[in-house]
Amino acid sequence: MKTVDTRSVLLPIAAGIVAVTLHTGVPGAQKGGALLSDQALREIAQVEAEIDRVEAQTIERLATPPDNQVQQVELLGKLLLYDKYLSVNRNEACAFCHMPALSSSQPHPGPPLSP
Repeated sequence: MKTVDTRSVLLPIAAGIVAVTLHTGVPGAQKGGALLSDQALREIAQVEAEIDRVEAQTIERLATPPDNQVQQVELLGKLLLYDKYLSVNRNEACAFCHMPALSSSQPHPGPPLSP
């Protein structure tokens, strides 16, 4: 299994997504528009797949929850951070922008996507 530094991979993707999200009224800001290349769409799909994977693993851990309270809080935090159904449109987990590799803080502003 290939190990990937999630910070170096996800940070530019999240920055681009934030830029597009902030410009949703701009023509071409949606998926498939002028601002998102095929490569960007593939990277977004990778991030979404990783979020789904982590959420599934976290849900599996609920079968035998830890006895340690710290680990229980960590489990609850993961359940909340990776749950898509908590978003307004029930389609985007908080982890999509608020990446754990960056301590789940505010989205990184990063450079805007170029056409």
